[in-house]
Amino acid sequence: MDHMTHQMREQYWRGIIKECNESDECKEKWLTEHGINSKSFYYWQRKIRSDGALQLVAAQASAQLPEQCTFSRLEAPAALNAAGPSAVIHKDGITIELNNDISDDLLIRIMKAASHV
Repeated sequence: MDHMTHQMREQYWRGIIKECNESDECKEKWLTEHGINSKSFYYWQRKIRSDGALQLVAAQASAQLPEQCTFSRLEAPAALNAAGPSAVIHKDGITIELNNDISDDLLIRIMKAASHV
C-alpha cells in the first residue's frame, strides 16, 4: 500500500473512530448499526493510538531540555526564631506558643478555640 492510500484510509478511520467514541451507544451496537466490521475498527483504533504514542515519544525526545538545572539555598532570617516565643499558653495538656507578629484576629480565634478545649 502506498503512502497516499495509507493516509487516506487512516483519515477515514479517524473519522469513524471519533464518531463512534462520541456516540452515547456502546461501541459494538454503534458498529453494527453503521455496518462497520469490529475487527477492522479495533485494528485501526489500535494502529492510530500506537502511531500517536510513537509521535509523542519522538516529540518529547526532540524537545530541548535545559542541560543543567541549578538550585539556590535560601536561608531563613535568624532573627525570626532566635528570640523564641513571646508568650506560651498551657491548658489541659495543650501548649500554644505565640510571637509578637501574630494578628489580633488570629489571637482572638486561638483564644476562642482554646477556651472550648
